[in-house]
Amino acid sequence: MVVQAFQAWKVPFTFLFYFRWFACLYGISLTTFVWVENWPHVIFPLYFMTTWGELLVAIYFILITTSMYIYRNNPNDIIYGGCRWKTTKIFCQLAFSFEFLIFIFYWSLLASEDFANMSKRTPSGRALGITETILLHAIAPLLITFEVIFNMIEFQLRQGLIVGGVVGVLYILVNFLVTKLTGTPVYPPLAWDSITTLLYLIVAAVLMFTGFFLGYFLQRWKSKKIDGRFRDSQVPQPLDGSANDNENYYGNALYIEKKSYNELHRSGRR
Repeated sequence: MVVQAFQAWKVPFTFLFYFRWFACLYGISLTTFVWVENWPHVIFPLYFMTTWGELLVAIYFILITTSMYIYRNNPNDIIYGGCRWKTTKIFCQLAFSFEFLIFIFYWSLLASEDFANMSKRTPSGRALGITETILLHAIAPLLITFEVIFNMIEFQLRQGLIVGGVVGVLYILVNFLVTKLTGTPVYPPLAWDSITTLLYLIVAAVLMFTGFFLGYFLQRWKSKKIDGRFRDSQVPQPLDGSANDNENYYGNALYIEKKSYNELHRSGRR
């Protein structure tokens, strides 16, 4: 059995393995920081799409590292096609799509005003604000972008469009209710008092689905580049290299058999 969780593109799997653990710890730490900073107003961070994106990234990396841990301790556990794996793929698609939107939307429309407001703070407050902005609006999107570039997790068209649309509508509803109940827009462009709001929402939807289709076509392109003998429908190649010429081994996606994690490392092909 071959699992997409253990496939890497153009890099040794060891790199992807440690990258995922770093991103997982980063996501957990950043989520904790955001909630502690806003305590006891634990609902307040959820007003912002940035928080939704960061949570999607954190949850995805928690799920993927959990899958790797389970496989390491129980190689017979089949995660490909199971509920846990399907959920992991959904969060990968959601995180990439939303962070693509957040990165472009924030840095093109909101960053200048944000930094102008931060310049009025005390030096320590300004430093904290800039640090938090970079952590949320730059590093988090970059982490999920690198993940999608280096992994081989497929983007499923119907699943991605439906789930992405549903989560997007949920956030729009939250944004609308918060703006109307508090009288203050969560984001200045989304004041819900003119046609301008609708135009921004359309742009946001286009950006989100553009992010999804970028991931979708990227993964399809990588899949087509893989030689047929490495495809899931074929018998996996032995890890000792005896059945293939090992041509550009790390230049192809890494497909591994359902062998123990220790055996994989002993083979020298990670």
